[in-house]
Amino acid sequence: MLDFLKKWIRRNRLLYAVSRAIYGSLVLRFADEKGFTRYRLTKVLKMLSALVTREGLVGGLMTDEGDYYLRMPDGILVFYNTVHPQYTPGDGQNLEFKAGAPTPNLEQFVRRHLSNEAVYFDVGANNGYFYCLKVAQTYPRCRIHAFEPDARILGALRKNIAINGAANVTVAPVALSDFSGVGSMPAYLGASGYLMSDPRAAVVVVDVEVTTLDRYAREHGIDRLDLVKVDIEGGEYRFLQGAQETLGTLRPLVVMELRDDLLRRSQASEREVIALWRHLGYVGYRVAATADAIFLPEERSAGLFAANRSWLQPLESARRETIDEGIA
Repeated sequence: MLDFLKKWIRRNRLLYAVSRAIYGSLVLRFADEKGFTRYRLTKVLKMLSALVTREGLVGGLMTDEGDYYLRMPDGILVFYNTVHPQYTPGDGQNLEFKAGAPTPNLEQFVRRHLSNEAVYFDVGANNGYFYCLKVAQTYPRCRIHAFEPDARILGALRKNIAINGAANVTVAPVALSDFSGVGSMPAYLGASGYLMSDPRAAVVVVDVEVTTLDRYAREHGIDRLDLVKVDIEGGEYRFLQGAQETLGTLRPLVVMELRDDLLRRSQASEREVIALWRHLGYVGYRVAATADAIFLPEERSAGLFAANRSWLQPLESARRETIDEGIA
């Protein structure tokens, strides 16, 4: 009779699923601890297998310390471990890597304009996958400076650098803005943390070290800078105000997120950012169908735009008068 009942339940997919859930969550949990652990592990491994397939990943790696890394399609290992709630894995923490990936054109642009002799600044490096580790993988002698002030993400960034053997990456645990000192960031925003202009806001904050790009470049003897990626959740205008000397002298190419809604966090706007770039002698282009923009030195803009015009759109020009007083 019992065997007949089992066969009948197995033939009914809904009943079988319900019975398995009850057996695993109630019977095994209290009657067979080892069996319950195996049951849970099997369930998690099935979910992991589905994730790997859905996101086009190529497996993963678990260390003796219990750290787990997902292997991206390009072979880069990315730390993913939420055992400790005070940390965040950073980019890809929602496990939707395809949805958060930059456009292939932009990624190719970054790699094409760097080399083993280049210097690259990743401002807002997060966990390093976009683009710090990708650049390090392509150019193992390129000098990379990864700026990430959020202590909740720094651990993942350092782990990713270490396990991928990216010895050419220097981690700078500071935020870049228009002043040097101590600033505040929201404590629990994960990959979307930003430098707050009003630390009195009713959110839990953490203190972070802040400096300017100009000061950092002077202190570290930076005499060459080929490309800068800036993704700092609305702090781009204040970053530019503290970077005018370096940008005016070294003339790097710059990839920057450009969103009005985020810039308002720092009492700035897209229009003001564009105007400040114009003051610095740069021309801006929107990356088609994204919130990203590329800013090119005027002396190089025509040729670079012509080579990439299929996916770049000229930004609307902004009047210089809108920020003339703020530049001085």
